[in-house]
Amino acid sequence: AVVVGAVTSSMIANGAIDAADFSAGAVSSAAIANGTISSVDMADGAVTTAKLADSSITTSKFGAGAVAPHASTSDNAGQADSATIADGVVSGAVTSDMIANGTIGSSDIAAGAVTSAAIANGAINSVDIATGAVTTNGLANSAITTEKFDAGAVAPHAVTADSVTIAEGVVAGAVTSSMIANGTIAAGDIAAGAVTTSKLADSSITTDKFDPNAIAPHAAQADSADGLVGTPNYAQATGSSGNVKSDLFVDVPGLLIPSFSTSGLPVFVNLTSGSWYANDESTGELQIVRLTDGDTTVVLKVTMQNNGYDRTYDGTQTRMPIAFSAIDIAPPGMHSYKVQVRRANTPDNDDAISVQSSRLEVLEIGGVAP
Repeated sequence: AVVVGAVTSSMIANGAIDAADFSAGAVSSAAIANGTISSVDMADGAVTTAKLADSSITTSKFGAGAVAPHASTSDNAGQADSATIADGVVSGAVTSDMIANGTIGSSDIAAGAVTSAAIANGAINSVDIATGAVTTNGLANSAITTEKFDAGAVAPHAVTADSVTIAEGVVAGAVTSSMIANGTIAAGDIAAGAVTTSKLADSSITTDKFDPNAIAPHAAQADSADGLVGTPNYAQATGSSGNVKSDLFVDVPGLLIPSFSTSGLPVFVNLTSGSWYANDESTGELQIVRLTDGDTTVVLKVTMQNNGYDRTYDGTQTRMPIAFSAIDIAPPGMHSYKVQVRRANTPDNDDAISVQSSRLEVLEIGGVAP
């Protein structure tokens, strides 16, 4: 038997060692000369990841059109460009971890390719949404809340009937004519006294606009056939003075209208008599006065004088005109009218002033009795 270690290299003829002479695992790295292993020495699949030194795979090691899994055709590891991906990659072969972050451009994405499932929740910002892109169907029910509206904005058709009141925040003067639909203002919308004269169009008040029992101020009810309808605002009184010898004005008995209500229209005042006179050489005065709230206003004053002219009977009496009249501008309210007479510049204390069989009349022009 040959002792272990007895056969040295010098004892072995060159080329005498066959494959069959080697035991499994007998050839170690130290026994192999550097750079002597060729392609034919390596079995298919013998070079694994562990056998490859880091950074040993360069671009020139790839066959034409080849793409290594998880690798790039560029010199920057982990990055795949779109040109390489388009050139022969099997559908579905490129996974997320093969694509470098931030390398997908708009031109890489097919129309309609980004679906809802591909978009992270909350990832869509205002700048990502085109103007007008959000339609009614894109809004979830109850998604539009008060704070989503711009200040002062009102969505079209968003206000329902009777849903907004002044108390709920409509600024005074904010509702203009253009915002109000024609014919939509009802009687309940108009405040009491809001319709003034300037708001009424000419000829807009017609007969049928009046309540059957209403009478317009300063106007008589009238129809085309009979003229005035109703009772004119009129009053009269009759009386006589007898012989008046007072130098102060005294009331003529009976010639008093104690209560006469007016609306502010002019009042026609008239006094007629069968006989008014101042006897002999006497001079007298007659006046019609109006009393309003304690104040006295002289409506008409005339002088009765016997100056030797127009004598009748025995030559001692002077006749006066048959009637006196005047227009009184009385304020609206309740008034009294009466007739007063007195002597004036009378040389004889027996001289007298007399007003006989007289009638006092007052008529509010255009007025109707209340």
